[in-house]
Amino acid sequence: MRENPNLWERQMKHEKMILVEGVSNAGKTALCKGLSETYGFVVIPEGIRYLEKQTGKFEAELMSIPTTLEIECNNQKTLFDMELQRIIDANRLLSKSTSVVIDKSALSIMSTALAFEKIKGLKGAFDHVNVLYSKYREDILQQSLREPNGIVLLSVSHDSARARNAKRSHVLEADWISEKIQTIQDGFLKNWISNMQIPSIIIDTSPKSLLEVLDEVARFIFNLE
Repeated sequence: MRENPNLWERQMKHEKMILVEGVSNAGKTALCKGLSETYGFVVIPEGIRYLEKQTGKFEAELMSIPTTLEIECNNQKTLFDMELQRIIDANRLLSKSTSVVIDKSALSIMSTALAFEKIKGLKGAFDHVNVLYSKYREDILQQSLREPNGIVLLSVSHDSARARNAKRSHVLEADWISEKIQTIQDGFLKNWISNMQIPSIIIDTSPKSLLEVLDEVARFIFNLE
C-alpha cells in the first residue's frame, strides 16, 4: 500500500484523525513521522513537544519527573491544557480536509499518574488525573469536537524498549523505561482502549520493522469509516 500513496489518497473516503498511543520507545513518534511522509498526515506532536514549540522552552524548563504529589498534579494540569488545544488544532485541520495523526493523548497522562501512584507512592495522583480527564471530556463535548476515527496502540517488550532508548538522540530518563512503570502504563492503556467505542488496533512493535508497522497501520486506517 505504501508504494502507491496517490492511490491511497484517492481511495480514502474522507479525512481521518488517528491517535497513536503506547509506552516510551514503542515507536509512536516514528510511526507518526512515517504516516506523515508516506501518506500525507499532519502530525500533532506529543504534549511536551507541543508545549516546547508553543513556549520556546525546553522540556527540563517546563516540567520534571515528579518527586511529590504537588509536582505530579502541576504536570497533569499543564499537560491537560495542552491536550485540549491539540484536539482543537486537530479539528481545525480536519475542517480543511486534512488527515491528522496525534502522538499520544490524555490516556498517557492517566496511565502515567496510575504508575507513579503505585510505584513512586504518589497517593492521590490518579484521583486528581481523573478529575482533570472528566473536565477535558466535558470541554470536548461542549465544543462539539470530533473524536479520533481510530486508535493505534503500540506495545513493546522491555528489552526492546531499553535497546531503543540507548540509540535515541535524546535518551529518556530511567523512570520512562522502568519495567514496572511501563507494565502498569501498558496494562492501563490496553484495558481503557478496549472499552472505548472507537476502532482500535494493538501492535507489538518489538519484532517488527517500522515499515512493517506502517503497512499494518495503513491497512487499519484504510478500512475505517
